[in-house]
Amino acid sequence: MKLLKDRFDTLSDAIIAIVMTILVLEISIPSSMKGLPHLFEQVALFLLSFIIIINFWYRRFQAMRATDKTTFRTFLMDVIAHAILALFPLATKMLVEFDVRWVGILFFGGINLLTGVLVNCMTYELAMKAVKNSPDKDEEAIQMFND
Repeated sequence: MKLLKDRFDTLSDAIIAIVMTILVLEISIPSSMKGLPHLFEQVALFLLSFIIIINFWYRRFQAMRATDKTTFRTFLMDVIAHAILALFPLATKMLVEFDVRWVGILFFGGINLLTGVLVNCMTYELAMKAVKNSPDKDEEAIQMFND
């Protein structure tokens, strides 16, 4: 599972880079001064999405750096989290363009919630695995996830 973890770490960086690229490419340039408020709204939502995705990346990095190997269950949660994360450009676009505002907000928030829950579950599972594998170093294993 170490090779799988290492390969997926690389794929994760690529997925996140592509999602961020799509986010910025979805920003439409206005043709006149009238469109500037809409541009500012799109840029603000891009920045919000960017911060959420960077947070996901950082939290995942923190969880994965504390272990050499992953479990199949953790790997599956990681894959699902990335699949959901790939929907961020769509959710951001819905916030900007969808006529029923609360539906866009619900979709955007749901994606954020699901990715957050999955990263938390992955972190918990990896922490428990680390504690089980080194019973005499419980504090050290737990501290690795708190750094």
